[in-house]
Amino acid sequence: MDDLERLEIEAQPPPWQHDGAGGMAMDDPYDAHLLDDAENGDFVAAMRNAAPVLLRYLRAMHDWDVAMRRFEAEQKALEASGQRIEMAWAIEQCDIVQRKLDAATQILREEFDFGGES
Repeated sequence: MDDLERLEIEAQPPPWQHDGAGGMAMDDPYDAHLLDDAENGDFVAAMRNAAPVLLRYLRAMHDWDVAMRRFEAEQKALEASGQRIEMAWAIEQCDIVQRKLDAATQILREEFDFGGES
């Protein structure tokens, strides 16, 4: 993770775009020019290699967010209708949300070394 962050900081700033001719170009308000592979190649390779894990993590966090919003919406609907929220239902919903968050966190623990930070 530290290497990805360092490479991102060192790379030429976005936006980048494909030039349609097999290269990458950096677009700025004054000029579009090719990106230097010698300067940015390590970044491109590192991000390509990290993309599957980052996308899995993003998907897992999205799944957690959807579960959390669903729980909140159902709870609000119950409250708005004056229904009693059953403890068993609330615990079950919390468990679903927690499992989604645990799945996302597990990806970080398995795939990225944060130097023992928790």
